[in-house]
Amino acid sequence: MTGGVNDLVLNPVTLRPAIVYYDKNAPVSGTTAIGALKYAYLDAYGSWNIEVVDANYGTQVCGTAGAYCVGAPNAAGGSTANIVKLAFTSTGLPSIAYVYGASAATAGAYKQIRLAERSSAGAWSVSVAFSSSTAAGATNVNTTATVDPLKAVTLNFDSSNRPHITFNLYAQTITSSAIYYLSDRALEPGQIHR
Repeated sequence: MTGGVNDLVLNPVTLRPAIVYYDKNAPVSGTTAIGALKYAYLDAYGSWNIEVVDANYGTQVCGTAGAYCVGAPNAAGGSTANIVKLAFTSTGLPSIAYVYGASAATAGAYKQIRLAERSSAGAWSVSVAFSSSTAAGATNVNTTATVDPLKAVTLNFDSSNRPHITFNLYAQTITSSAIYYLSDRALEPGQIHR
């Protein structure tokens, strides 16, 4: 049960397809909750290879209190559209920008934009590109609306293979909702970053 959220990109070096998707029903060794972000690529022999990038954790399914998961919807019936984006560096290494975090507001909870990067040896490393508390606060990420509180994720690489990410944040006060731009380098004077 893939859950429907996916992204397809051709590797610029191999010219073969690769897919990132959220598998809502994936048991993952060492975790107690169901669900994982997966990466699948077609090899030179025509076989699909599947790798687990990140997994849900906790004891509850995504969309319910106590769950930390890909998409981090506020409700079990919430949609998870545009929460994952796959891109490749010019050398053919994949990276994935995606939403992750708590499904509901609990003490110390957060919702994040994460960046997963695959090394040439095939190992995935995950870093937090953006994090927002779910505690009460006008500019914190929304935890009550049935819309996706973090969505519309995009990921691109520049000529130096540096990642650039955008996403929408639906805040607890709608007037503070914004499109965010993330980069691993300082912006030039006068450039808009949010």
